[in-house]
Amino acid sequence: MAYYRRNVMPPTQFGGMVPPVIKRLLIANGVLFVVYFLAVHLEIGPLIGFFRSMSLIPSWLMLGAIWQPVTYLFLHSPFGFSHILFNSLMLWMFGADLERQWGGRKFLQFYLFCGVGAGLVDAASRIAMGELGTATIGNSGAVYGVLLAFGMLFPDRPIYFWMLFPIPARIFVLILGVIAFLSTLGSSGSQVAHVAHLAG
Repeated sequence: MAYYRRNVMPPTQFGGMVPPVIKRLLIANGVLFVVYFLAVHLEIGPLIGFFRSMSLIPSWLMLGAIWQPVTYLFLHSPFGFSHILFNSLMLWMFGADLERQWGGRKFLQFYLFCGVGAGLVDAASRIAMGELGTATIGNSGAVYGVLLAFGMLFPDRPIYFWMLFPIPARIFVLILGVIAFLSTLGSSGSQVAHVAHLAG
């Protein structure tokens, strides 16, 4: 007679169908990336200025630009595709199960909490270092929060590392987080903030 063990989770399906909140986040990030990319490469000054005002800049924040800890989450580096592709892939792979588990509203609140919190910590660290004019963009802080939540909520779910070796989700998320963080260390001059990653 066949039987099933409730405590054994199937291997991850890498997100499955895209739930509605994540779908809207991905669309918003994608559209803004395309517009930002075109603005920079076509040298459209007013648009470039607009996107800079949406970045997280400590000196602006100190002067009352309270929208920036939210708007910076929807911008990604216009000088390549790796930033937005990695973040979008991680958001879909690990966020989909969280949204299905929590519901769209709670997931969005968590996502924004991690992203805004990461931005504020990053801004505070830059103020402390005197980097008042440095702009930060990207939803990496929010994505790191999603990765950690997935590893905590589904710690024993087997995930195939490099499609070959099954390892628990908590270990997979840890490895992925370390790799992603270390990959940013050599990106001098990047607008992607290391502190925001960890703060998320």
